[in-house]
Amino acid sequence: MAKKDTLKIEYNGNYYGIVVKNNTIVVPFEYDEIIRTFSSGLINVCKNEKWGCLDLEGNVVIPLVYDWIFPFGKDPLDTAGAKRNGKWGIIDRKGTEIIPCVYDEEIVFKHDRAIASTNGKMGMIDKEGNVIIPFEYYYVKPFTRSLELIKVAKNNKCGVIDIFGEIRIPAIYDEICDIRGDFLIVKQDGLCGIINSRGKVFVPNKYVKIEYFVPQEGLSIDEDCQFPQDAPEDVFAVTTGHKWKYIIVNEEIANDPEEYDWTSGLLSHNCFLVKRNHRFGLVRKNGQSVIPIEYSHINLNSEYIVLTKAGRCGLTDWDGNEIVPVCYKDIRILSCKSAILNDDSLSSLYFFDKSITPQVYDSISYLYDNLCKVSRNGKFGIIDEDGNIVIPLIYHYLGCYNYIQKTMPAIKDDKYGVIDINGHEVIPLIYDPIEEQDVNVYWNDNDKSIEFSLRKHIEIVMGSYIAMIMRLKGKWGVINSKGKEIIPFIYDQMDYFDKKLLVKTINKMGVISVDGKQIIPLSFDEVILNYEEGLLLARKNNRWGLMDKNGKEILSFEFDSIEPVLGKIIASKDGKKGVFNKKGKLIVPLEYDDIKAPDFVSGTYSVCKDGQWGVLNKDGKSITQLEYDKINDYGFACGRLAVCRNNKWGFINRKGREVIECIYDEVFLYFEENHCTVKLNGEKITIDIYGNTIG
Repeated sequence: MAKKDTLKIEYNGNYYGIVVKNNTIVVPFEYDEIIRTFSSGLINVCKNEKWGCLDLEGNVVIPLVYDWIFPFGKDPLDTAGAKRNGKWGIIDRKGTEIIPCVYDEEIVFKHDRAIASTNGKMGMIDKEGNVIIPFEYYYVKPFTRSLELIKVAKNNKCGVIDIFGEIRIPAIYDEICDIRGDFLIVKQDGLCGIINSRGKVFVPNKYVKIEYFVPQEGLSIDEDCQFPQDAPEDVFAVTTGHKWKYIIVNEEIANDPEEYDWTSGLLSHNCFLVKRNHRFGLVRKNGQSVIPIEYSHINLNSEYIVLTKAGRCGLTDWDGNEIVPVCYKDIRILSCKSAILNDDSLSSLYFFDKSITPQVYDSISYLYDNLCKVSRNGKFGIIDEDGNIVIPLIYHYLGCYNYIQKTMPAIKDDKYGVIDINGHEVIPLIYDPIEEQDVNVYWNDNDKSIEFSLRKHIEIVMGSYIAMIMRLKGKWGVINSKGKEIIPFIYDQMDYFDKKLLVKTINKMGVISVDGKQIIPLSFDEVILNYEEGLLLARKNNRWGLMDKNGKEILSFEFDSIEPVLGKIIASKDGKKGVFNKKGKLIVPLEYDDIKAPDFVSGTYSVCKDGQWGVLNKDGKSITQLEYDKINDYGFACGRLAVCRNNKWGFINRKGREVIECIYDEVFLYFEENHCTVKLNGEKITIDIYGNTIG
């Protein structure tokens, strides 16, 4: 038996086959499509629009009689979904239909159950094909909050059946909403009520609407506040019209006369948020008012509440006691000890222990771990939640904090460097400030760098520092983590890629190693790095050439333009285009007016000459004549490519045969799941991959 890792799918220009590394043919070149499923031990193949499976030696295991077969998994007991004559079922590795192909839709099992449909009716089966829910419903779907209960509908009425087939709630309701705990909101004759999963009525159908929770603009909740996901499951907001109130199932609420525009579920401290006339307030479970309904925004914290009114903020506790009056532009709670109070011109660090005097700065912003960046008189520093100075206010700029390295860029006396959280200079502050458009890069010795832009800085967030690109007196160079110069500061431009540096000086560009050794001499007018293909596009004397990342020439400097794409090179010379591979071998001759990027799956090319388009295979051989006015830009989809002749659209297959005649006015959506939307005689219709009208 051939080893899985030696098998290779090949295409001879007409058919697909499989060879091993010594080019011995394992699967003959006679198949229209082959799916790489070697790890499963079976290979999905297609011939004449029918699918089957081969073993790794090329023997037919499952005959080619199916419209489609999903790939098998690695488990020898695995089964796969299969479609035959337009109907779905389940087959095993020998091709035995465990579940016959009689169902309208693909069968997907979850927890040994699958929702299926046949003859337009839905039901549920188990893995042996036994019917659990009879096929008499037009809707069958599990509740998102329950693995056991299934919502069903027939005759425009909804009910509930469990996964064992027991009818829990007969189909008598107009609507059943998702379950919460053991309660369901049901609707009948336009009014809502609440029942449990056995159908027992707890709240009669008398409300226009019942909700678990309705998000509101102007409401924000800190992570440590219990709301709404952890709220009790028996609390609901209800309305008989335009006003809302809250109810608790099985519990009387003490004469709650208030009705609101909105009300939340139960929060911490036995409180509800309520809303009236676009304003928020807080009430107790017994209806007692805690915070009057007069605030445009409320932020809930586990200990405190930030209130906003007329664009100004204040602080209270959960009993409604005022801590900070509503007079500040912004308030951020740091911890149980302190909060940031921002006014129009000044910021204060406020302490909940009122015996401690607030500290006043020009600005305060949260940094991390209850540390704050502060400024006064144009100088920046760091303080902790107790107001202690961690880094003195001596810097003109402090940048974004690196949480892994615990460092941040800093500027002092117009010199740039890096400091740690204790204010020690990790990189001495002697370098030019980094401009926003410049690049500053760290990398590590294990090549596990993750680089990302933080405004004026690009930092490593994994691994240790090895080196760093910096700028000194207008020139770029490289230093190590201790500030020692590795590459002298002589370059006008420097970009890092793949352990190399693309550099520029005196209008010439080249490539050097990270220790300064020359890889590509500085003799080119322009060098562009193509990251996806690992290639260097270079221009010299106004002609383009191509090199690999080590400077080896692939294409000589004789081209008008070069474009690497999907492992191939589209090149232009004297106004004509052709295609080379990454080793510089010519695949498509330089004779076409235009060439589109190769198809991602088949590797085919759409080419144009004298205004007519055709298709070449991946080896540059014609599979169609140059006979089309247009070819779509998106390549093949479901084995079909849209083409246009005489202003009418049709489709060809991967062999170039016109399998759907060019009769359509327009193609809107290219084939997806074997369906495509087209326009014929001014009317939008849906067709399948054979051109049959299906909608």
